[in-house]
Amino acid sequence: MPGRVPAFSYMTPCYSMAAVKWGAPRGPDPKCLYTCPNVYTTEGGARVLLKLWLLSKRQTDMRSYNQLRARARNDALGVIGQIVGNAHSEASVPKPAARKKVVKKAAQKESMPVRKSARLMIRELDENGRKTMEEELLGAHSVEQHEELLQRPVGPLGISDCFASRADKDNQDVQVNAFVRTVGSLEVRSAACDSFVPWNTSSSKALREQISALKYHDRTKVTTSRIYSVAVHPSAAKLFIAAGDKLGHIGFIDATTIKDLTNAPAWQFKPHCSPVNCVNFDQHDSHKLYSCSYDGSVRCFDFEKKLFTEVVVDEDDFSKFFAFAGSRELLVASHFGTVTRVDLRQPGSHASFDSEKGRLRTIDVHPSREHIFCLASMAKLVSIWDWRHVKRALCDLPHNGAVNSAFFSPLTGDRLLASSSDDCTLIWSSEHNICDKWEKAAAVMADNHVGRWLTKFRPIWHPKDEAFFLSGSMSRPRILRVYDDETKDVIILDGLSTVCSINAFHDTLSVIVGGNSSGYLSFFA
Repeated sequence: MPGRVPAFSYMTPCYSMAAVKWGAPRGPDPKCLYTCPNVYTTEGGARVLLKLWLLSKRQTDMRSYNQLRARARNDALGVIGQIVGNAHSEASVPKPAARKKVVKKAAQKESMPVRKSARLMIRELDENGRKTMEEELLGAHSVEQHEELLQRPVGPLGISDCFASRADKDNQDVQVNAFVRTVGSLEVRSAACDSFVPWNTSSSKALREQISALKYHDRTKVTTSRIYSVAVHPSAAKLFIAAGDKLGHIGFIDATTIKDLTNAPAWQFKPHCSPVNCVNFDQHDSHKLYSCSYDGSVRCFDFEKKLFTEVVVDEDDFSKFFAFAGSRELLVASHFGTVTRVDLRQPGSHASFDSEKGRLRTIDVHPSREHIFCLASMAKLVSIWDWRHVKRALCDLPHNGAVNSAFFSPLTGDRLLASSSDDCTLIWSSEHNICDKWEKAAAVMADNHVGRWLTKFRPIWHPKDEAFFLSGSMSRPRILRVYDDETKDVIILDGLSTVCSINAFHDTLSVIVGGNSSGYLSFFA
């Protein structure tokens, strides 16, 4: 019948050949809307046709996604398989057989010579062999410096020979001449010395007030290195001080103009090559200064002769301390316990004995009984001796630490001041001047641990009153302590900037001098 649409027109949509040609997704051609007017020309039919096209496109996209996913999965499985295959191939490769260790025979050691001390080997050689061996060990340059520093001067020394100064020859002569003029006028009173007041010995109370009124003035450089000993000249006309240091120097200073210490004249000599542990002016001839050193020598500096002479020399030991026994004799204590008695009237005449009390620190002689002396020992004791019977000591005074110093009281000698490393300073007393019976009279606790860089404290008596003694202190700020044994009070002398380990009183003038480890002397007046 004309105008009738075939049955299949309702079931099969028309497709555009243009879409197929260009590879686009196949779908119904919009031109077919006019060929099937009963179905596709309506609005509802166009909506159905659009849904069908979208469904077809979604199915095509899902197929593409699944293909990509499957391809990625296959690639991953291929990589894993390759890794596993490599592992199996490596495991299947046989390892090479381990090599047998060849044990080497130990090399036969050469017999080494027994080690010997170079110092002892040098001592056994003669002079030429000794010098050659030292040059091999240290080098020629070091040997020259070593010999220059440590070789002990031998024989008498003129003041020009041992004058220590960096000035040229002309300036050295000028300084030496100035020193000679100064020591030649020690008894000539200077106007500047009028500012010093003598010690007030009318009573202990008056002396206590005078010591309390002392003021710190200033400090000045006297020696190159650490001060080991200090001595004040007994003259009341000038304030003249000597100090021994670690390198063997003895420094002198004229501090009469105490208000201007920076310009005070000072001189330095080197008669020793090791620490000068003790210096003291002769009690009966103040123009002589005695000194002892670790180099084993005791020397006398005669101001009038301008000469340093050897009093006694110990080649095997070093001198630690000395004390005058009257005007004719000198007692010298050595480090390893030997005590030597020297006759000052006959050079080279001396006798000695071994105290067997360990290493000695100081020696002191009784002020009124010249045959009695005491030794301070590192064996934690002070021993009292009678030179007339030296087979054994009269008595031993025990301490709880190594004794640094021990000195009789300067007026009566019936008291003994001893300082030890247990931070205790003891005063021993002997009734009726019985030298073999001593009892503890007082104990003062103070910090005596000075370490390796400071000289050990050596407390000293006041020369005019046995109730007072002076000692250095480790307290901060830095001070000096004067102890009053009668009232048990402590007089503080402040103003210091360093520790003054070695101190000294002037015999007649109200002056206190302290030496430190930098070569400086500090003054209280």
